[in-house]
Amino acid sequence: MNPITAKMSSVALSAVVMACMALGPVSCTDRTPCEPADGPVQQDARIEPALFQDFLPGWTDNKSPDGVWLINGIWVATGQNTFDPANVTFTETYPGEQGRGFMHFKSKANEKNGSEVQTIPCYGYGYYEVRMKVTGVGDPAENRGVCVSFFWKRRNYERAEWDFEFLTNGEWITSPDSGVVTMNYHLDNGQSKGHYQQLPFNPSKGFHRYGFLWQPHRLDWTVDGKILYSFESPDVASEPGYIMMNSWTGSRNWGGLPPAEDAISVYDWVKFYPDVTSIPNDGQE
Repeated sequence: MNPITAKMSSVALSAVVMACMALGPVSCTDRTPCEPADGPVQQDARIEPALFQDFLPGWTDNKSPDGVWLINGIWVATGQNTFDPANVTFTETYPGEQGRGFMHFKSKANEKNGSEVQTIPCYGYGYYEVRMKVTGVGDPAENRGVCVSFFWKRRNYERAEWDFEFLTNGEWITSPDSGVVTMNYHLDNGQSKGHYQQLPFNPSKGFHRYGFLWQPHRLDWTVDGKILYSFESPDVASEPGYIMMNSWTGSRNWGGLPPAEDAISVYDWVKFYPDVTSIPNDGQE
């Protein structure tokens, strides 16, 4: 990734990492043991996730009712954006959708301002998946937009990360039926790569599923249950980490300058299937 990430507590700037790698308030050395939160894999014909979050309303003190998720902020973080919990809202329903529980991330107009949520526990090998709809706010001609993400970050916010990032300053944002998502990895040895994946739909036009299967020495990225990109290396991290999502802006080379209007992306749910070695349920939802 191109931009530099930094986290600031209420007192001072404490660390610098790569873009979309935000340093949250949870420390594996003090506030949570960050032991792997994996549960048993079901042996039935259909595999059920060990973690399922549908983002129903009812969060208090910036935490989910089950205590698994945390809304980050207020501080200056990725791309010098102010991550503000006020930019994260929840609704019971969403127009045209039958499910319940939706989380809305806002990046405010004309500001370096965004949203971020992460798990408090850490998670290891397995399959991670999100269902989400990306904001349609972006202006390629003026290089304005946001970076909207779903990613895994190694515990204690070490370098290792893999993610999906949608850059809405790209030309795809104006397409009726095609899009682009970047599938990226960052390894502890300093190696990084961003892969631009063409999509047969515009991710701002509706909800789709995005996932990654993490196994020893291997990563597979999926869209709507199908593997589209893979990477193998003995340097792929093995320690558990956080599930994270954010929306930020302000980088000319990664998402664009602040949008001219509020940019709102919507997350339906997140699932995690521990220790699986293939896409659960043949990629069906």
